[in-house]
Amino acid sequence: MQQDGQASPQNLLGKSLLDALKPIIKADGHDDKLLNSFKIPAGYEMAPDRRGILTQAIASPNPA
Repeated sequence: MQQDGQASPQNLLGKSLLDALKPIIKADGHDDKLLNSFKIPAGYEMAPDRRGILTQAIASPNPA
């Protein structure tokens, strides 16, 4: 959750998350260019806690 209007890993998604990670990775002495080619391995489920929310939203005849 966002606290005090600050960005955190819990409220950043997609490219915003990668952009936020780059300075952290550079500061730790790693190559941030590897993030540009980040790939999700086959069979790995991203955000499994969101599956129920999305399934319910898709199935709902009258989305809120």
